[in-house]
Amino acid sequence: MLTFVLAAALSVTLSRAEQAEIRTFLAHMPSCVDHPGTIPRYAAHPIGELDGRHVVVLEYLTNPCGDCGAAACPFHILQLNAHVATEIGQVFGTTLRTIPARPLDTLIVVDHVSAYVSNEERWVWRRGVYHEASSNRLRFDGTRAPWLVTVRFRAGTSAALLRGRLGMNWGDDYRVYARRGQRVAVSHVRSGTPLDVAIVRADDTSSDSFAFLYPTHYPFGRAPYIIPRSGAYDVRVGPAMFIGSELPPKPMYPYSLELSIR
Repeated sequence: MLTFVLAAALSVTLSRAEQAEIRTFLAHMPSCVDHPGTIPRYAAHPIGELDGRHVVVLEYLTNPCGDCGAAACPFHILQLNAHVATEIGQVFGTTLRTIPARPLDTLIVVDHVSAYVSNEERWVWRRGVYHEASSNRLRFDGTRAPWLVTVRFRAGTSAALLRGRLGMNWGDDYRVYARRGQRVAVSHVRSGTPLDVAIVRADDTSSDSFAFLYPTHYPFGRAPYIIPRSGAYDVRVGPAMFIGSELPPKPMYPYSLELSIR
């Protein structure tokens, strides 16, 4: 079920005319929660005002995703104009909460990626439209981390120390930029559980661009990895592929390693 969490108690009461606008909007749109032409059960949550008119987010009170098979269903953002509701945006997810802001609240939208990991997006109102300000992955135990971290080497150096934590269905992805002919290697690996370190070209995830940096005895293991083409590459650190699915859900294991590009 889609769930909406208000940032604070709101004293805003929508007029009958505004409620009628919302029902008219819903009656004229394809519905993923009911038969076409019917009005799904919903709740309208005020999130601010624009030009003196209320702006609301619509929450479906049924389980649309189970009915239509979609990964997420929309939260519609409507400006109520006393005649016809105008849709000024949509965000997709299974849960949504707000953070007070002016003129419109900031929206925090979460969508499930798997049983253990969700995608969390932060949307802010800027220059007349909602913009995605950030996107993080969220583990079931509350652990939060970026989806991708760009590695920046200090001036005059060619190595960087990477630190993080590993767990079931949880690792880290790092973005590096390298020139053709440079050599990429991993050393000084320390981890509370066996780990894998792989590299793949950012715009080509086929097996032709994939290699293990650690451990090197795997198939596709290469030490060092010689960059075949200049550009962006992703270095992926995760639990060893032979035990990753067997890790218990809750523990997280710290790791550190040195990544060099020369």
